[in-house]
Amino acid sequence: MFNFSKNVPIKNIQLFMDTIGDGIFIVDKKGNITRSNQAACDMLGFCSKKEIEGQPALVLLGPTDD
Repeated sequence: MFNFSKNVPIKNIQLFMDTIGDGIFIVDKKGNITRSNQAACDMLGFCSKKEIEGQPALVLLGPTDD
């Protein structure tokens, strides 16, 4: 889990996310996906980031085995 400083510009965070081959989500305190990369969309079977951003992460990712 990464914890980005509030001083890092969002464009730098998005650039970092877009260059990584792994699926990455940023989730707000309410549990909604606020940012993602294309690899995350591909993992979940969506075509674009716009389809998953704003959605509850738990609904998209499914239940855990806790």
